[in-house]
Amino acid sequence: MINLKQRTFGQTLAAWARTAFLLACVFGFPASAAAQEMPSEKTPDETAVQPESPDAESASNENAGEVASDKVAQWIEELDSDRYIVRRLATEKLIAAGKHVIEPLTDVIPTASLEVITRGITILQELASDTDYVTGTAAFNALEKLASQRATAAAKRANAALVAMANYRRDRAVAYLRGLGTVIETATMRIQATQTRRMPAISFDNDWRGELSDVAQLRWVINAASDYVEPMLVDSKWLVILQGPDYDDEWLNQLSTLDGIQAVRLTKTKITSKSIKALRNLQDLSVVEILYTPLDENAIDELKLLIAENPRLRRVALYGTRLDPTKLAQIQTNLRVEIDSREGGFLGISCPSEGPCKINYVGEGTAAQQGGLRVDDIITQYNGVPISTFDELMKEIAKNIPGDKVAIQIRRLEKEETKHVVLGEWNL
Repeated sequence: MINLKQRTFGQTLAAWARTAFLLACVFGFPASAAAQEMPSEKTPDETAVQPESPDAESASNENAGEVASDKVAQWIEELDSDRYIVRRLATEKLIAAGKHVIEPLTDVIPTASLEVITRGITILQELASDTDYVTGTAAFNALEKLASQRATAAAKRANAALVAMANYRRDRAVAYLRGLGTVIETATMRIQATQTRRMPAISFDNDWRGELSDVAQLRWVINAASDYVEPMLVDSKWLVILQGPDYDDEWLNQLSTLDGIQAVRLTKTKITSKSIKALRNLQDLSVVEILYTPLDENAIDELKLLIAENPRLRRVALYGTRLDPTKLAQIQTNLRVEIDSREGGFLGISCPSEGPCKINYVGEGTAAQQGGLRVDDIITQYNGVPISTFDELMKEIAKNIPGDKVAIQIRRLEKEETKHVVLGEWNL
């Protein structure tokens, strides 16, 4: 038995209006013409008021209760009726029946008449717009299945429906995810030591109020257009950010099923080496950043496999993961991939890449600013270790964890001073 969804006459008219608009977008004629073109030219008086046959009870009566499953087959057959009113009511009933009609329709459409193909695709397109995620996804998958078949009338119309549906599905998914607390924006990611790239990013943090299953909506967001990211980034791959203890291996397993993810940043999560294994499924992956997330020793072996199996991978950042530096050194021999491993302490300055370590930038609110460091100070020692270049300073800082108190000797206006600084965390 099939439970039919209630649809008022006004809802039905609204549904047909939306369908007519989508057809107009696809085939290039006015929406009013799209609505007129739905019936095939079966008889001269198609548009005349017709008496209802015993087989064509009112849609409202059908919707009021339960209908036997064999009714679906009858309605599909009625899509090819000589009478417009019968075809119209059958279409309405199939739409109202929801997800239960998707499979039988998908089986019939490839070998059906042009009338049934057209109406069947319209029904699937309407169901793909359903607010129920299961129904919408099943109908969209059915359209993809039909579109993937050889060059037939059904495949052509299914493909056109998918194109028309893309923006609608994307907009709905973006609104849905934002409503659950995600942030969709543009971010800058360091791809390699001297290369950065701006890319669209979606963040999940402590504000997330959804369920893991909701992450499947990302499938529709990955190709988001300029309404959500910079126009030049429309075709870019995405950065996905997970931040907080609520994110674990199950999240990475879910993300690993998606296409179009180029970078992943995991901050203070509860992932294990199993998540690194899951990342191997992301064929577009270029950057992995794991920050302040302790990893088990199996992570070393999984990182080796990740590098070996993902030819596009360029950088792996491991800050505060507590992995053995000696073992990490074993995977730093691959020249293609930069392994950026640090204990996670952050000072918050920059200096020229060559010559003395003369500060040219101090970040607002950073450990450096709070510790009294200024632009034009020259750093000469770090915890008693002589410093002559910025690279030497970075290597020493990498040995410290957030909260460590370090002594930094500087030269300011030809006078030597020592500043005691409590290191902070990276906020990438």
